[in-house]
Amino acid sequence: MGSNPPETSAMEAFFEKILRRLERTSAPGPKLKDPETFNGTKSRYSPWKFVLQQYVAGLDKDRAISVVLSYIQGERVDIWKEAFSRSNYENGAWKFDTLNAFWKALDTVFDDPNVKHTAQAKLESLKMKGSAQEFFTEFEQLVTLANYDLDNEFVLNILQRNAREDFVRNIYARGNIPTTFAAWKTRLLGLDKYRNMFNVIRHGPSRIPTAPTTQRPNSAPNPPPQPQPIPVRRDGTGIIYGGRGQPMDLDRKCIKCSAPKREKGSCGDAWHIPNRSSPNTQYRRRWEEAEESKGFFEEVRRFVKEDPELFLQQVQGSTPEPSFVEDST
Repeated sequence: MGSNPPETSAMEAFFEKILRRLERTSAPGPKLKDPETFNGTKSRYSPWKFVLQQYVAGLDKDRAISVVLSYIQGERVDIWKEAFSRSNYENGAWKFDTLNAFWKALDTVFDDPNVKHTAQAKLESLKMKGSAQEFFTEFEQLVTLANYDLDNEFVLNILQRNAREDFVRNIYARGNIPTTFAAWKTRLLGLDKYRNMFNVIRHGPSRIPTAPTTQRPNSAPNPPPQPQPIPVRRDGTGIIYGGRGQPMDLDRKCIKCSAPKREKGSCGDAWHIPNRSSPNTQYRRRWEEAEESKGFFEEVRRFVKEDPELFLQQVQGSTPEPSFVEDST
């Protein structure tokens, strides 16, 4: 029997269409993370239920119920699960008309009204004080524990009362008021973002202190400074040293009492070595000390007035140092 080309082409196109449809429906989707098992602790039931409802979404009723029950495990629930399955499974199918009827049966056993009441109380008192994102994270968790739908009118009213008042006023003032939880969340998060941007522009970003950096020398370290020779001057009696612990001419005469420097003398001046409390001293300048500067300049004035010629000689370095340049005690 001959074949009809148009009819054959139509059949091939028909089967090709079916194959493409089967490929789309049988293609594996992204694998969800396996949920945790539920051991019968009522305080964990509501969040566990929320996760499982997402996990079995898209499955047919009987398959979804079997998967949910497979994640109920533990000594406290194993006996209950066996009895529950025997009562509600028959002839290869579950007796529940809908998946929602199955969840209501589980709610009767495991739902904890105290958890709902506690979550509802926290939900009503939760305020948006800090980050809007942190607020919504906790808000949505409490909505789940209180077993509310996010688009429930009661939830939307609480959200508007507990969000920042200036944000809500801004939304109402602009019009186009959101009607869903997702829309309210988007608008409030946007306002919080703009507020943070404005604060940065107005006050500047917070300054983060930077750790000090250690600079490494590019070359070898400088050698320690070498001691410089101390300048000396001479007069008719010999060498006069510049101080800083050097030996001194012990035979030099005091301009006050004419006694040698090595002797105590009658003037009591500390210029004489025996009048010092410590032999290893260095020169000190009395005019640099606040307590003695006034007396020093009085002595200079008196010395200039009494013997200006001798004063000039001492200043020019032709005679021993005057008494107003003393060794420190």
